[in-house]
Amino acid sequence: MDKKMTVLLVALFCLLCVGSYLIFEPARHISYHEVNLTDTCVAKVPVTDKVSSYTDNLNIHYYSDYENDLNITSFYDVAPESSSQGHLRMDNLKKEVLGTEKGSAGNLTYYKNNNAGTYTMYVEDRMSHNYILLSAKDLTIFTNVYSSLEARIVVNETDIDSLDSSYA
Repeated sequence: MDKKMTVLLVALFCLLCVGSYLIFEPARHISYHEVNLTDTCVAKVPVTDKVSSYTDNLNIHYYSDYENDLNITSFYDVAPESSSQGHLRMDNLKKEVLGTEKGSAGNLTYYKNNNAGTYTMYVEDRMSHNYILLSAKDLTIFTNVYSSLEARIVVNETDIDSLDSSYA
């Protein structure tokens, strides 16, 4: 009788563990879709109905997913009239949001803001002129969105002419 009771208790414990994992695993049922962060940068973000998106007068784009606590602020630096003000605003946002505790997940290095409970990183791609501030409360969502960032480099005729002349 003791062996049957022990086996029953172990089976019940295993069933509870598997059930709680299926219920409480937050990133298990999340599907992603692609959104434009700037004119030349896209990312895959969770599909949700609780999203707001806004672009201000400096061409800084704000994307907020309220269901998954995901915030992306992006700036595409191409307009000379808003460039310095846009960089200044992005630097101020970066100072407000970045935490002090540095962490890593694989090859990804991020900052942890313990007051807000968020993982944050600042991505600066000078070749494509994209500057992105990414913040999320869930590390799995954070790493998935970061891994999906894709920038396209726009080359104009002046750039092509300067490349041609440097090889002549």
